[in-house]
Amino acid sequence: MCGQYIDIYNPVKSLFMFVVYTVFKYIPKYYNVVKVNQSGYNACDAKNAIAVYKSGNDMVTLQSGVHYFICSVGDDCQKHGMSVVIQVL
Repeated sequence: MCGQYIDIYNPVKSLFMFVVYTVFKYIPKYYNVVKVNQSGYNACDAKNAIAVYKSGNDMVTLQSGVHYFICSVGDDCQKHGMSVVIQVL
């Protein structure tokens, strides 16, 4: 949860959660997007994938925290650096 709104006329607190969406666009014949944990990211290892996206137009919901993504096709992650870390505050 990123913030609070307090109505001064009503002391009850309302909590709001902010959600971020990101869209991965790629050619699915050649690439994919795999959500992994930090150790999977560091090793370019998709064995314990959290999620695998293959459509080429993937809308991914990201809540507060750090999110790790790699491409698990061939050696794209290891040799070509096809990986990204997204931090949502």
